[in-house]
Amino acid sequence: MCFSQTSSKKITGANTFFLCSWIILCFCSVYAAYELWFKQILWELDSVRKIFIHNHVRDERNMLTVVSRIHRITMIFRLLVDQFAVLETMTALDFYDFREYLSSASGFQSLQFRLLENKIGVAENLRVPYNRRHYRDNFHGQESQALLQTEQERTLLQLVEQWLERTPGLEEDGFNFWGKLQVNVEEGFRSEKQKLEKMSDCETKQELLEDLSKQIELFNSLFDSKRHDHLLSKGDH
Repeated sequence: MCFSQTSSKKITGANTFFLCSWIILCFCSVYAAYELWFKQILWELDSVRKIFIHNHVRDERNMLTVVSRIHRITMIFRLLVDQFAVLETMTALDFYDFREYLSSASGFQSLQFRLLENKIGVAENLRVPYNRRHYRDNFHGQESQALLQTEQERTLLQLVEQWLERTPGLEEDGFNFWGKLQVNVEEGFRSEKQKLEKMSDCETKQELLEDLSKQIELFNSLFDSKRHDHLLSKGDH
């Protein structure tokens, strides 16, 4: 929340100050609350990543800590979304009167928000350039270095993927979970298709068959590495 230092109009006079003061307080309160909660999320996130990085997650007792802290992060995000309702109590006209005292800025320029994105695992190729610039161009010095460091660290997404990949039973020469899953799900698809084909011809039957076909295609993509990589490149996890 940046107040313009170059605006030709300044908050002067008792009436103008009275009209704008509650809006200023509202904006500053919401902004400060977001930054404080971002700080809490970063602490929780770093503690979870540390457990995964040092393989403490192999001790299943630590999973309670991981689940508890991830749950807390989820609750904080819900709270942050709900806080928009406070800003919505401001009418469009209220904001219009106040907007001239703000410089050009964006919530996406929050350093903590960007650190949070990197630590969670937002891929570089999936970022939408803000103002046609690389997101790190809005930061300088130590802030830019901090962002660069988080880009080089293992993200929560990567750490969770590595943890899931070590799940026993995935070996093809062992229990072969994926092989058994594929056989059973395909059998279920065949059974469902036979039931649909026995239905009397109607528009609903065709819609159900088309939906089933989409489900089969999506499931088969799990076992097609090229198709899987294509979906990942689009951000469809």
